[in-house]
Amino acid sequence: MKQFYRIIPALIFIILLTFIGVIFAAQTSAQNPQKERLLRGQEDSAQQKMIGSGPEKNPFSLPAGIRLRSKSQAVPAAPKAPEKAPQRETKILDVPPPPPPAPLKVRAILISSQTRLALIDRHIVRVGDSIQEEKILEIAKDYVVLGKGDKKRTLLLQQSPVHLTVEEK
Repeated sequence: MKQFYRIIPALIFIILLTFIGVIFAAQTSAQNPQKERLLRGQEDSAQQKMIGSGPEKNPFSLPAGIRLRSKSQAVPAAPKAPEKAPQRETKILDVPPPPPPAPLKVRAILISSQTRLALIDRHIVRVGDSIQEEKILEIAKDYVVLGKGDKKRTLLLQQSPVHLTVEEK
């Protein structure tokens, strides 16, 4: 029985060394799978040898599992375009000028002691602003004066069919 107790520590020591060796071998094979395949007797294909592994791997190589098509499966090349394109007659078309912008309509005018604003179409403008290349020169109670160069024009406030009364305090 005493001999049995002397053998147990030796067996535990051997099992522990075997376990450590297996772990070390697994880590080494994970770091270099190509060496592991060579140790197991597996031979790399020509494509795998070209791809390689590790830091010197070609960044333009195909990923694992992707292969080039064989020449029999290759897509036929598109026919080459003739070297000289045939001369075509070019016609110059008369393009009509763009239509004039829609006439501007004053929708609302707001006058307070600090500011004067006008709603022209969908644009809120004040004196000095521009709309369709025309400058706002004046905003009055019921009209807006626009100017472009030496020309001036007046837009009248469109009256609503509903009559509103504005009371000032």
